[in-house]
Amino acid sequence: MSTSAVELEVIDLGVAAALSAFARSLDDVGEAWEQVGTGAREAAVPFVPVASGALVDSLTSAAGPQGVEVSSDLPYAGVIDQGWPARNIAGSYFMDEAEQSLESSADVEIADVIHHTIDRLGLS
Repeated sequence: MSTSAVELEVIDLGVAAALSAFARSLDDVGEAWEQVGTGAREAAVPFVPVASGALVDSLTSAAGPQGVEVSSDLPYAGVIDQGWPARNIAGSYFMDEAEQSLESSADVEIADVIHHTIDRLGLS
């Protein structure tokens, strides 16, 4: 059994221009993801175990058009969050807690930006 691929090329200049404008407008989605990242860091604070405060202070976020990643450059951050079963260290799962607390609001925020961009470009 063989498969075949169909390649489509946009010939209509209006459609091509609209798609190009939409791609450029995805920067708005990246900005929305930045706000979600800030919210995720703030939402994590109550769940992060605090010994010195260094872990909370080290949380950063990096956003793009596809999503956001919240991370820390501290070598023990992942162990505190997810645990280390081989060493019998239980995780606190603070990022899971933060994600759950933001999940629905982040979805709505990103969807609103995408719908607004579609409407603004007249693609609806």
